[in-house]
Amino acid sequence: MKFYRYIFFFLLITSALLQGETFRVMDKKTGAPLAGANVLIVGSEKGTVSDEEGYFTLKNLDPTTEIRITYMGYYAVSYTHLTLPTN
Repeated sequence: MKFYRYIFFFLLITSALLQGETFRVMDKKTGAPLAGANVLIVGSEKGTVSDEEGYFTLKNLDPTTEIRITYMGYYAVSYTHLTLPTN
């Protein structure tokens, strides 16, 4: 039984360390979440896609990281990590 406690503790600590910062992509006018928005870290090949509620998570961002968000039918927007709006 102690073995399972150690595994649970290890998984809990590991998941806490791997968590990044979470943001949400929404339509500014209606407030509707934008599922499937492309999020790219400018100057790299790294990126992600927003989930069905418009949320995405990025790890290890420094204050000067530039993020570009694109979505079909909308203008692309770019933010630096310091200016990303949060919800």
